[in-house]
Amino acid sequence: MLDDFRIKRPEDYLPGFPTHPHRGIETVTYMTKGTKRAEGQPGNAGNVNAGAVQWMTAGSGIVHSEMPKPVNGKMGGFQLWVNLPRANKMMYPRYQEISIQQTPTVSPHEGVTIRVVCGMISGIDGQVKDIIADPGYFDISMEHDVSFSVPVKPGYTALAYVIWGEGTFIKKKG
Repeated sequence: MLDDFRIKRPEDYLPGFPTHPHRGIETVTYMTKGTKRAEGQPGNAGNVNAGAVQWMTAGSGIVHSEMPKPVNGKMGGFQLWVNLPRANKMMYPRYQEISIQQTPTVSPHEGVTIRVVCGMISGIDGQVKDIIADPGYFDISMEHDVSFSVPVKPGYTALAYVIWGEGTFIKKKG
């Protein structure tokens, strides 16, 4: 599941998401505007600011809260829910928070800039490590009329989500 919570009225989200449980999943929160205060077991608390990512592995169970905070009247981002494989559903819970400063950026050619959250692209590794699903999570910015391809491992599924502007996607064979 992918939740796009970019909103025009941040006050609609101010009540936030008080203490609630998760189990058997990983959630990936990527903020584009504003910040989110996250607190939960096992003793983690912090702010996820614009450009940062929080990767939470709920495993055997975690109770946490997520409280959005607009900055200059703006707030938004994305949360991806990843179902853990049966063998990992009862693993010990954990958090990883990666700031915008820790997130590597690469420009494989003119007109393309990629923030590498996790996985590898153009020889650059993301900073989110030791996750179960082996995903590639990339924030790709492209200028108008520029093309770029992302290799997808055999047996894997790709999801591309256009945040701003528009795009055309072509599946290449081989």
